[in-house]
Amino acid sequence: MNKDNKTTRFDYSKIESKADTRYWGIHEEEGRLHIDTKRHKKICESEGVASDMPEGLFRNRSTPYFIPQHKSRHDYRFNIFRDLIGGLRDEWFYDIKPYIEFGKQGRKYDRFVKSYPVVGEPNPKISYKVSPLGGIEFTTTPYEGCDDNPYDEHKDEAGNILQFFNHDKAAYIEKRKLANIFNSLQLHFIQKLAIEVNRALLIVCSELGYKEKDFGLKDFFVFSDGLAKSKKKPKIKTFTKYNAFNLLFKLNNFLKHNTVQAYETLKDNYPDNILKTQKTPYENGMYAADFVYLQADYLDKIFDKLIIFFGEYCKNILGENIEDADWNYDDWFSDLLTESNSTQ
Repeated sequence: MNKDNKTTRFDYSKIESKADTRYWGIHEEEGRLHIDTKRHKKICESEGVASDMPEGLFRNRSTPYFIPQHKSRHDYRFNIFRDLIGGLRDEWFYDIKPYIEFGKQGRKYDRFVKSYPVVGEPNPKISYKVSPLGGIEFTTTPYEGCDDNPYDEHKDEAGNILQFFNHDKAAYIEKRKLANIFNSLQLHFIQKLAIEVNRALLIVCSELGYKEKDFGLKDFFVFSDGLAKSKKKPKIKTFTKYNAFNLLFKLNNFLKHNTVQAYETLKDNYPDNILKTQKTPYENGMYAADFVYLQADYLDKIFDKLIIFFGEYCKNILGENIEDADWNYDDWFSDLLTESNSTQ
């Protein structure tokens, strides 16, 4: 060890192995990592991984070594929310949505298309509309009362116009059934998202001292008000994406319970999400999804909005530095070394 300006500096001259964390200026003391930032920067630059170094690593500090704020990634509560929602976003975009889009393109109807080329394609004699969740609803009977019946030229091929009509009608009935399946998948995913977000809320609140046996949205708000303590802190309802967060739970509540109270709560808070074309007054036990209106890209956009909401929550209520949450923990440096050594 050498002493320089009363600060003990590590002697790196005898460290040659890159597998030794100290080679990278990373020292373990009492179960935590201590970063010699000058050494770390020098080696990262020489090894071609300098781009991985965050600017915050070189802030002014009172200690000779930089000590990360936390040990593990999920010690930042923001990362609990962000990673959970990010995983669900990947599931939606890479697993669920491609399946829905595949089905909507009509690729399930090859057996009809091979026999009857006109079948399975949208026809101007059939009225379509976009359903509340982006599916296709079959709204009129095809070709009844039409003078220019497109089946005439296929009479000989089909052998019987009625037989041909039945095949075509069956194809569209199947398409309607599949549209209902796709809508159900989207509804299920909305509820899954709400359930998983609620689970993350409970995990975080429990870590912060929540002790009750039951937990719901009201409990979250009350408990968070207690965490805020200072009256100067902004209320959750003022957060940029509060409505995205709140709407998700109001939707889930209505879809889950199918009650008049849940319907009225959704309608009072988010009237634009009640289907305007539904003329039947809602009664207990009616299928909630028949009364809900959502933009076709609702799920596409909700994930980023929720991450923004929880960023504001963790910053303003929990006092986290969410800009540092990407890297300011021990495991980030350990993972960086593992990745760097694996590419050598």
